[in-house]
Amino acid sequence: RSSDLAAIPAELLYVAGTTRPEKNESLTSVTLTDQFTASATGFNSSFANCTALTEVKNLEKTAIVQLNDNEFDGDVALATINVSKITTFGDYALQNCEALTAVPLNSSAAITLGDYTFAGTGLTKVTFPKDKVAAIPDGCFFDCAALAEVKWDAAEATLATIGKQAFAGTALAAVDIPATAPLGANADDIDVKAFAACDNLVTFKWNPATNDADAFNLGKGVVEGSCIEVDLVEACTWIRTVRTACICQGSTGSGTADVLKVVVPVVGIGLELKLT
Repeated sequence: RSSDLAAIPAELLYVAGTTRPEKNESLTSVTLTDQFTASATGFNSSFANCTALTEVKNLEKTAIVQLNDNEFDGDVALATINVSKITTFGDYALQNCEALTAVPLNSSAAITLGDYTFAGTGLTKVTFPKDKVAAIPDGCFFDCAALAEVKWDAAEATLATIGKQAFAGTALAAVDIPATAPLGANADDIDVKAFAACDNLVTFKWNPATNDADAFNLGKGVVEGSCIEVDLVEACTWIRTVRTACICQGSTGSGTADVLKVVVPVVGIGLELKLT
């Protein structure tokens, strides 16, 4: 209610059960208390569209391990929040937090990300802890225009899917997917337009450990909007296109680990592959 929102001070000591300050335009700071428990994860959209909110204090000191859907969605000024203990991120949880440039992720537990969790944020770099993130869902980092670097551990063994538009519209110049990541077993493991409209993207490197004939599954328009050089380091001597999608398959070939370089210009809504 508007009468409730009017009573919220610029700095809020927030405890479980208090009225959620969604859409409050004067709230600048939130301090979470230890009265939160593991089950007290708040409401969906608890702090959504608090456009003056710049910081959330003590999140890492509570027992909160989950951010719900739209929890801080639209908090364009939010620059400081420690999510290092969070294991579950709801859909759109931090969407459009334009001032948020860094989010160190939990390195001690498995992490579940949501659709569009970080879409439209100011992130410049994301480092995924080893074997903690199995799926990067649809639009998770969509339109993060400043995101220039994504890093996985070289021995990553958990990452299995990258969703639709997961990194579309970012500033990535290079993508290097670890050979040990179990991507490629299913169709569209790297899904439709996952890296589309990345204007700076010039190198896409994937060195799958598998040589299976069904490996290297890429969804339609994975790099649509870019003209990139793709390095597939594998005993791979041929390429094919399926349903105007880019599906590069392993082959026994000559048995040598050739470096395959492919120029990928946009053709319609799909991709045309050409050897260089």
